[in-house]
Amino acid sequence: MRRLDRRRSLGLVAVLLGLAAGCGDDGGLQTAGTAGDDVILQSFAEDYRMYSISMKHPPRKVDDLKVLQSMAWPTLEALRNGDIIVLWGAELPDLKEEPGQSTAPEILAYGKDVPERGGYVLHLDRTISRMTPEEFEAAPKAPGKIEEPSASKTAK
Repeated sequence: MRRLDRRRSLGLVAVLLGLAAGCGDDGGLQTAGTAGDDVILQSFAEDYRMYSISMKHPPRKVDDLKVLQSMAWPTLEALRNGDIIVLWGAELPDLKEEPGQSTAPEILAYGKDVPERGGYVLHLDRTISRMTPEEFEAAPKAPGKIEEPSASKTAK
């Protein structure tokens, strides 16, 4: 049993070292804040889904998500600071627990630097992908409205 625990520990160390090593320059796609954008977008996708289930409609602004006690602090801050841009009010094609159960390539949310420098985007089917600025520009966007970050900051 100890040998298995040691292997898991060594594996975890290797993963963490790999993540730390991957934080450097990657040809312009790495931007300030995008290292964790995929994690924040995953968390946001689940909160968007849970809100849609409980309220029977999608959230229309950051403050709508206040009713969710599970909203992660870094996710909420990223939304309020404008680090993550959301097309609010877009309907999810399905509310199943597992993302990607339907085909919906439209972009629901993305890191603020994606249009200029590339980075992670969240699709309506709640899958996440990494795009270049050119791919982002050509990709379909979800029907929704972008909330100005200053509007949500004042409502803290």
